Amino acid sequence: MEQTVIRQGMALDEYIRRMDDDREPPFEIIDGEIVLMSPSTYGSDHMAWVFIQVLNPFVVANRLGYLSLETTFVLPNTDSSSWVTGSRKPDVMFIVAERLSAYKLATPDWEDRPLALVPDLVIEVISPTDRMDAVLQKVARYLADGVQIVWVANRKRQSITVYTLTNEPVVLSGDQTLSGGEIIPDFTIPVRAIFEYK
Repeated sequence: MEQTVIRQGMALDEYIRRMDDDREPPFEIIDGEIVLMSPSTYGSDHMAWVFIQVLNPFVVANRLGYLSLETTFVLPNTDSSSWVTGSRKPDVMFIVAERLSAYKLATPDWEDRPLALVPDLVIEVISPTDRMDAVLQKVARYLADGVQIVWVANRKRQSITVYTLTNEPVVLSGDQTLSGGEIIPDFTIPVRAIFEYK
């Protein structure tokens, strides 16, 4: 008896339809399964906006790349460009300019498709409804996807934890400096300035 293989994920056209439908709750595709996203709080949304405000002038002035708020990216599918096996929706993400330019050149219809490019930097803001084990799972997933740096902002503790694939997590707070490293070269800011931003 031949075994039936169930393909996980969904067809690209169905994915686009659901993402464009305002009646559909926001979702991600994790390990091929649809996972509904929890609603965020205004404080968390504001914190994500603050990151855009402090990063964007530097990124634009130096033409470093693309910074985006709550943009969904899908995992590139080597089997078929018409099938989505995974999708993520970080609070903030950044893609280096050269990688984005190469992606656009290789994908002539990029404006009509979900972004199939893993970002270089992802920022997640912890919400009151978030469980820390779930946040850590999300961080591990981003790094496994190919994200180079993940910043996790904790508003309650006014700290930012920096995660990379090769180093131990670093917790920064107060007057300690948050750096863009090799992803956003020469960008630095005291952590306190982010949480005091109005």
